[in-house]
Amino acid sequence: MLFPTVFSELLAYNMIPIAALTAISFAPHISDGVTKPATVIAIALWTCGSALASAGAFFSISIPMAPCLTFCIYFSTQ
Repeated sequence: MLFPTVFSELLAYNMIPIAALTAISFAPHISDGVTKPATVIAIALWTCGSALASAGAFFSISIPMAPCLTFCIYFSTQ
C-alpha cells in the first residue's frame, strides 16, 4: 500500500493544474478574448486552494482570516 507523502500529495498532485495553466497560457489561438484569461485565473485560484488544502494535511497551517473569507465568499455567491 502506498502512503501519502509530501511529494505525492503536495507536489505531484498540484502539478496537474500547473500543467493545465501552462498549456492554456501558451495556446496559440482562442477566439474569445475573455475565455483564456478567465480560465487561467480560475485554475490558478483552484491551484492555490488545492495547494493549501494539501499542505494542511502535512503541516499545521493557521489562517486567521479563514472564517471571514469563507463567510464573504459564501454570501457573495448567493
